Amino acid sequence: MRKLLVFCLLLACSGLVLAKKEQQNYLCTGEVEGGLDFNESTGKWDGGKFDAGVKFLLKVNDKEYPEFAATVSPVSQKKPGFICLKGDEYTYANAQVCKGFYGRFVYSLETLRFLSSYLVGYLDGKDDTGNRPAIQGGTCSPL
Repeated sequence: MRKLLVFCLLLACSGLVLAKKEQQNYLCTGEVEGGLDFNESTGKWDGGKFDAGVKFLLKVNDKEYPEFAATVSPVSQKKPGFICLKGDEYTYANAQVCKGFYGRFVYSLETLRFLSSYLVGYLDGKDDTGNRPAIQGGTCSPL
């Protein structure tokens, strides 16, 4: 009887360990954005305020990419633009840090806020308005 009880407990616990977390989807919308802006009349870089409003689809526990904590894609794209790795080294202050080729995406499910950075331009030495490094902040809503 005791062996049966131990077996049942082990079986129940293994089910908890193997259970996958359910995917959660959020729509994240930029509300404010600023960064470096090339002023063509002065030929210098200045700080600038840009039009926010880029929308991202945040998928926590993405079923298509289970190796990541989450994925983030601009709504206009199918493939993730940012991947969020698992582990404590990728979180701080209850926020998850995600990496992308062109920048970072950091979000908090507690506050439902995010920051997104675009880190292309300026360093390439091209003085134009084509690639302006920027940071954007906004909020996320559950879908």
